[in-house]
Amino acid sequence: MEKSDKNIDFELITRHLSGETNHSEEQELKQWLEKDPDNPKLLEEYRSVWDKLGRIESVAGLDLDAEWKVLESRMVESGKLRTMQAGRTRSAGFYIGRIAVAAMLALILTFSGIYIANRTGYRTLATLHQPEELVLPDGSTVTLNNYSSLKYPRKFAAEVRSMKLEGEGFFEVEGDPDRPFVINTQDVDIKVLGTSFNVNAYKENAAVEVIVKTGEVAVTRHGEVPRTIILKPGNKGVYKKTDQSLEITHEIDKNYLSWKTRSFVFEDQALIDVSEQLSKVYQTEIIIDSDSLKAARITTTFNDQSLDAILNVLSATLDLEVRRSNGQIILSETN
Repeated sequence: MEKSDKNIDFELITRHLSGETNHSEEQELKQWLEKDPDNPKLLEEYRSVWDKLGRIESVAGLDLDAEWKVLESRMVESGKLRTMQAGRTRSAGFYIGRIAVAAMLALILTFSGIYIANRTGYRTLATLHQPEELVLPDGSTVTLNNYSSLKYPRKFAAEVRSMKLEGEGFFEVEGDPDRPFVINTQDVDIKVLGTSFNVNAYKENAAVEVIVKTGEVAVTRHGEVPRTIILKPGNKGVYKKTDQSLEITHEIDKNYLSWKTRSFVFEDQALIDVSEQLSKVYQTEIIIDSDSLKAARITTTFNDQSLDAILNVLSATLDLEVRRSNGQIILSETN
């Protein structure tokens, strides 16, 4: 197959983006990237559109394969798709079209709380504004917290059930002594046979936390000298990123699963702490406008109630005023 020095087969780009290229194809792509300073920029443009397409795959009625083919044909018609046949003159209309496509995808993404991207034998579940539950190929279940993602194979290997987590998830694992269940995060690996546990591994957090509800979990720190701890029910494993320490503690927040259950137990807690917990779970900014009110103590429980219902209880209990402004909830002392 003849190929212009400055053009590249579109199929090779899509294979690269989906991780399906072999070594020789990657070398061909590398040579193409080095031939023109504009080529790396173009590849990143394709990657951006590819990623946005992946994020809306679960939107009802949307055929991503068809959408991608439409995008491809438009690129060819625009004279911008770099194949054997296509030239490389970029027009302003092409960039306007590209921006329009990206804007459309971003708009759709805003109204979808979840996406599942299918790429080369792997799937990625990612959440936006609300938790989502997923049944894995082995029957295990995972509930992902807001802004989290889980990459897992469509079919688990015979030796191990492995996946990659970013963010927070609660796992209920089907027992299988012959196939360990392994969760890889940026800093630690979690290995189990059959159990239920919570993993909080957001990149912005100072620590990774693993709390075991049932069963037994092994947590291994990455690094030149790996270290492993074994967690039992009621244990919390904490990996501190600053000093790369890994330890076991029994100090567990009673509300560590409130993001999933919408259930809370507050025992003589300051209102500022209560509001921060509610803000995190219900994805709504709650502001307390006086220091004395922030320090007010409260003891109460809530079980899968709406935020409005909870605020009504707080208002009646602490004699405070609740008002909304610009998407925020403001708590004030009554006059």
